[in-house]
Amino acid sequence: MLLLNRITIKIISKTRYCLYGNKSYYDIIKISSLLIYGYTTAAQHIISLITKGYNMNSPTNETFLFGTSCVPYALGTDWPQDQWDHDYETIKTLNFNTVRIFAAWERIEVSNGVYEFDKVDYAMELAKKHGLNIIIQFGGMFRTYCGNSIPEWWTESTCPDYQPYREKTNALMSTVVKRYCDHPNLLGWMIWNEPESDTCKCEHTINAYRLWLKDKYETIENLNKAWSTNKTFRYTSWDEVGFGSSKLAACEWLIFRQYRLANLLKSITQIVKDNDKHKHFTTSNIVNHFAALNGPYSAADFGVDLGDVAKSMDVMGFSFYHTEHSFDIEDHPAMRHAYKQSRYRSVSQAPNRYTYVLETGAGPNMRQLKETERTRLLWQMIGHNVKCILLWNYRSRISEGQVGLFHLVKWDGSVSRRAEAAADFAAILQQHASVFNHVFPKHQAAVLTPELNQIMMTQLCGPAHVPETYEGEHLSRFGAFKMLWDNKIGADCLTEHQYDDFGNYKLILLPMIEHMTKTLADMLEVFVKNGGTLIAESPFAFRDENGFLQYHAPGFGLDTVFGCWTNDRENKETAPEILYTDGTAETCLFWSEYTATTGKPEVLYANGNNAVISNRYGKGQAIIAGTEIFRQYMRSPQPAASNYFKKIISEVVEPDAICCGNVDNVEFLRLEGKPGIVYLIINHANEPRVFTASLRDGIQDWTNLLTGEDICPAQPIRLDTDQTLILIRKDS
Repeated sequence: MLLLNRITIKIISKTRYCLYGNKSYYDIIKISSLLIYGYTTAAQHIISLITKGYNMNSPTNETFLFGTSCVPYALGTDWPQDQWDHDYETIKTLNFNTVRIFAAWERIEVSNGVYEFDKVDYAMELAKKHGLNIIIQFGGMFRTYCGNSIPEWWTESTCPDYQPYREKTNALMSTVVKRYCDHPNLLGWMIWNEPESDTCKCEHTINAYRLWLKDKYETIENLNKAWSTNKTFRYTSWDEVGFGSSKLAACEWLIFRQYRLANLLKSITQIVKDNDKHKHFTTSNIVNHFAALNGPYSAADFGVDLGDVAKSMDVMGFSFYHTEHSFDIEDHPAMRHAYKQSRYRSVSQAPNRYTYVLETGAGPNMRQLKETERTRLLWQMIGHNVKCILLWNYRSRISEGQVGLFHLVKWDGSVSRRAEAAADFAAILQQHASVFNHVFPKHQAAVLTPELNQIMMTQLCGPAHVPETYEGEHLSRFGAFKMLWDNKIGADCLTEHQYDDFGNYKLILLPMIEHMTKTLADMLEVFVKNGGTLIAESPFAFRDENGFLQYHAPGFGLDTVFGCWTNDRENKETAPEILYTDGTAETCLFWSEYTATTGKPEVLYANGNNAVISNRYGKGQAIIAGTEIFRQYMRSPQPAASNYFKKIISEVVEPDAICCGNVDNVEFLRLEGKPGIVYLIINHANEPRVFTASLRDGIQDWTNLLTGEDICPAQPIRLDTDQTLILIRKDS
């Protein structure tokens, strides 16, 4: 067949159109070029795609953004430039449409004021030649404000609080934006690769910190009063202020670093707004552990306030690896993946809160996904409102730290099995781009995840909190999300920057809310008064935003909303059993007895005191449990407690699906929009699942999006391991 292709091409070389099946001359030219250069496997794959009916030249009216990162880079040695044309051509033949490249400071400004754009120019030329979108990574990298490495000719401070450094790097970034903003293949700008806040304590940063404190406290006397907890401060001027040695002062430093990083990101976006007249989007790839989403591998020290950072870019972007690193391996991985994607999605500033995955593993590292696993997780991204997916990395680096790691194609650029699988998936996405681009989640439930609570927990002592990692606190957040996830209820996760969105939900869960502010308390009061339902676990709202004890909890007027109060807590060693309707349950780490005022005791401890109280307030209700029901649900669930709260949740919010059969670790992702209503039903379990489902939108008129087959979910559905069923009901 391959010999015949060469002969056929030779015969028709003077024509502009021929038939191979129903494909154009250009398809065959692509196959021919692959054969000429010895890439037989790639050519065979293109032929197989054509045979399957994929049109390599004429995409649908819409494109789902899918691609990879490629040369030029900012780290390691770029492979020879005479191979780039072939690489970009192969990327196109794999059904990819988007490439991320790097415009790094030290590789462009070779000496002060002397720029060499040759590599980036050539990449843009190739993108135009092969019809590929380009996202340019041009801003910060890791802890560096501009690029990864500082040019050797720059010998002054590299602190972004040092004005000459900021002016120099801003000039470079402005030059990059002006040079490429008119290019027809430019899609957008990545303003920072995996941002994290550095630990700089130079004079420039200390001065910036003092200005921030002055703006917050106004007078030095107010600062002294706030910081004088375990030590008395007697500063007489702002010039004397250092990092402090009280617990609160340590937290202030962490909060400042988060503020500082978010503002640096915002300043790069402003460079784009000032210099790109076409206003291409800005984005960045946040990583889970830097944003304190990974539990045992997370800490405030990385300086990422997710809600504030999201405001620095047009589209929230993130890196999403699943098994490649040691910190990717966790219990309940599918649920945790869902939680993390919800955290990113919920803060995105894009319309309908869509997001971009700007890195996800393409090849081997410490571990490697099987292709069925990779496909399942790609579908999960689609279901969580991801509208762009880029694989890391196209080819292996040829030097430095990632040689022979993460690559999609083989070392010499020829097509691998995993690249073929990615091409198949990309082709399916393009076939249905007009659906996936226009359907979005619209959830009725949310989990409250304020950044303040994470920061302030670092001042607590004792191994139960493990403040260095947030693990204990994350268990509550994971548990609250998992309780909804197991109930087949989609959920958003709200930070301080989404308080105005409370009215979009029927139910908000309150895990790990030990610290409370007057602003948040007022917003929660209005939410319940207007008809919403709150479910809180204890300990709840017994500290203020500075960690000071409130004698009665919940504080800030929330005792009126919840119709009860407490003024003590004890550890589980002294706890009686909790008497639920379906049986007894143990407490978690802490337990409190509540005195009812207007609230109704719903569940008692074995000693006769109140363990769960509900209260009607305005049009809504507030429910509080005397122990950490969400943390407990994640680590050592008590069936009687789990059933009780799941029942309440299902009465407030209609599940996306009510199922019969085994649906453990089966995820239901509901999207809606102009094309209709879409469900992605994903089997994350290690064995097949058989079940029936009554969907929130009924059981009639559903079609398998990928096959066109009519489906009635009330009839038994079998999903093999890693299998995804996508149902659509089009609007009439």
